[in-house]
Amino acid sequence: MLRNIRKTLGGALAVIGLVSTLAMAQPAAPGQTMVCTKVDANGYCIEAKAQDDRMVSVRVEGVKVSEKMTCVTTNGNTTCTKVTVMK
Repeated sequence: MLRNIRKTLGGALAVIGLVSTLAMAQPAAPGQTMVCTKVDANGYCIEAKAQDDRMVSVRVEGVKVSEKMTCVTTNGNTTCTKVTVMK
């Protein structure tokens, strides 16, 4: 009887340890969140503010001032996409 209880608890602890390890290993979303601060006459966001308060030149269509974007910088080019919120 005692052996069955120990076996069950040991198995449960092993499963919990494995699941928690896998849950912590999930990758974070790539890029960083920026906020559009300036829009040109054609409707493109041309300047964005990063989380560390630095200004970055971008060119994103369909983003208005104060809307959030997710941006990734590679080889000096910053590519952004609008953050959409599901309601």
